[in-house]
Amino acid sequence: LVFDKDINLSNKIHCTYLTGLGWLGLGNTDLAKKYLDEVLQLDINHQGAITYLRMLPFFEKINNIQSIG
Repeated sequence: LVFDKDINLSNKIHCTYLTGLGWLGLGNTDLAKKYLDEVLQLDINHQGAITYLRMLPFFEKINNIQSIG
């Protein structure tokens, strides 16, 4: 291997990230936060997880508006 990288860890991070995005898409911000936080526990510099965690308040507002209408 050219890079000394743990492919299993990379796969776990990626799958956990996608799970978080899936829950976000389904409107469950609590579970989305749980999985995105787990991504950051595994990779503190994961830009996608950082970005979506910062956007959670926006998604929560959207979910509240949709539940009213």
